[in-house]
Amino acid sequence: MIDPDKQKIEAQDILGADESPASQELLALRQSQSLLQGLFEAIPGLINVLDKNLNVVYSNWHDHDYVSKEERASQPKCYRVFLHKDKPCPNCHVGEIFATGIPRKVEVFNNVDGGCKEVSTFPVFDEAGRPRYVVEHVIDISERKQAEVALRAEKEKLETVTRNIGVGLTVIARDYRIQWANQVLKETFGDVEGKICYEILKRRDQVCPQCGVEQVFVTGRGPVTHEQKGIDTHGNEVWAEIIVTPLKDEAGNVTAALEVVVPINDRRRAEEERKEIEKQLRQAQKMESVGTLAGGIAHDFNNILTVVLGYAEMVLGELDPGCKNRELQQEVVKAGLRARELVKQILTFSRQAEHDFKPLQLQYIVKETLKVLRASIPSTVEIRQDIESCGGAILADPTQIHQVLLNLCTNAYHAMRDKGGVLTVSLRETVISPDDHPGGFEMQSGRYLELSISDTGVGIRPEEMEKIFEPYYTTKPVNEGTGLGLSVVHGIVRSHRGHITVSSEPGQGSVFRICFPCVEDVAETVAMPPVEPLPGGTERILVVDDEEFVVKMEQMILENLGYRVTATTSSMIALHVFTQHPAAFDLLITDMTMPCMTGDELARRCLDIRSDIPIILCTGFNAHINEKTAKDIGIREFAMKPVGKKDFALMVRRALQQQEAVAVS
Repeated sequence: MIDPDKQKIEAQDILGADESPASQELLALRQSQSLLQGLFEAIPGLINVLDKNLNVVYSNWHDHDYVSKEERASQPKCYRVFLHKDKPCPNCHVGEIFATGIPRKVEVFNNVDGGCKEVSTFPVFDEAGRPRYVVEHVIDISERKQAEVALRAEKEKLETVTRNIGVGLTVIARDYRIQWANQVLKETFGDVEGKICYEILKRRDQVCPQCGVEQVFVTGRGPVTHEQKGIDTHGNEVWAEIIVTPLKDEAGNVTAALEVVVPINDRRRAEEERKEIEKQLRQAQKMESVGTLAGGIAHDFNNILTVVLGYAEMVLGELDPGCKNRELQQEVVKAGLRARELVKQILTFSRQAEHDFKPLQLQYIVKETLKVLRASIPSTVEIRQDIESCGGAILADPTQIHQVLLNLCTNAYHAMRDKGGVLTVSLRETVISPDDHPGGFEMQSGRYLELSISDTGVGIRPEEMEKIFEPYYTTKPVNEGTGLGLSVVHGIVRSHRGHITVSSEPGQGSVFRICFPCVEDVAETVAMPPVEPLPGGTERILVVDDEEFVVKMEQMILENLGYRVTATTSSMIALHVFTQHPAAFDLLITDMTMPCMTGDELARRCLDIRSDIPIILCTGFNAHINEKTAKDIGIREFAMKPVGKKDFALMVRRALQQQEAVAVS
């Protein structure tokens, strides 16, 4: 620092004892110059005072040791002494300040010392208010610029990493405002910085349930991981795994939260597909279980039904028309037939029943079924039909199509029986294009018949929609439903290469739509044969079944038709009898499933002994044989129990007549 007193003493030494006014003014001026010189020397950085000709009137020469004393003393040009140039710099800021009088700050590169300088320039005005001098304050900012370059490089590197890392990153303040987000997050959710996270990312008006950011703010611990659903800029759902980590200050206080957003749409989709596959597998296992159950019960149950229906029909034939007991007996036969249909439903559902597919015009089946339904459904339910005269036909089993209509229409009635309503059945021809996928199933393009059954009943709750086609699932009381109706419908439709869909809302009714592929050929109408007496004969028949009551019933029917019958409950005894007297019998009727020897094996043994013996094979159910495999063995007739009296009589006569035709030829 400059000591004024010392400067004053030095000045007095120079001027002597002269205390005239002029001497005092000169002393004060020199003291002021000395103070100004001290100030310039004390200020860090280079201080230059330049005139209009760019001469360096004054400089403290800081940081410029390469300038010689001679150059300093000669008031050199600024561009020559500092930059070693022969002419002023282009766009010289000093000249601009002399022209405008406005201070400026610029950054320049000094090619002499290789440093980067920050130059602050200020005008010094004369009494007339015009710039007389320009003062430059020059600071070397090379280190700062190098740090800025390094920082910018690190920032670019960080941005490159966060942009290509494949996950969203965001910093969220304690007020849930997003302070920063990387490009990945912005590409999905738009410009989110400065906005409330749950508003812009989740489209909510409050903090999300189980929010990981909230947990971090409350507990101060992390990371916290959870899965959440967001909404992107296009309004689509975006699932992500969120990993939240607290950001703390030097005192350990949580100031913000770093949120890592990992997209998991593909994983969620894969999980949903896996769950769907598992669901289908469980459904397939249920169907397999039903099939196993069906095979287990069908044989024994059909044996029982064979006897019940056989004896019931024999008793019915003995009763006079108009007899009251005849009406009662007819109800017994009807009950037996309903039981037989129930077994068929189980076998159809498990896909173990044989189908009689033929070209069929569906509109006739629909109209016939609705006539039957009108007589059984109360008048509180109005039946409307919209049946187009479709030219197309479908390849179908008429009995099963009839069953589909009855099941769906009966369900519709049950949905409206309390308050009544409207049952609408419509049939129309439609064309499925390659882009159409009704019900989520891909269908081949072409012509289809669309059958629609709708009601105005109670509807189906959403939680029940996924279960309605499951076996044994029902919402009806215990005594009103088996839970097989819709599952049987589903099985029949699939076996016909069709597709079924359902739409429903609670209280708004339900609509079932079924699409069957069309075929070109239409079945010809076959006239019903006239009612004739049951055929009989006097031939000798060997009957074998391991159930004694079945044997007795079949023997009684055959003997009533005039046949001579030898009956046994043992396949081994039957083989022994036939071996001893092969020419004593005109026909063999055998059950399939029997101990010691099955019916097909018995047939083979008997055919080995006598190749022309006609054989009828009856079975309640057996997964290992059907009509084709039976015919391949050489068996003439194949029958699924229970067999009605009429069908049994016709089948016996047909087998014997075939043998007679062979004998004549």
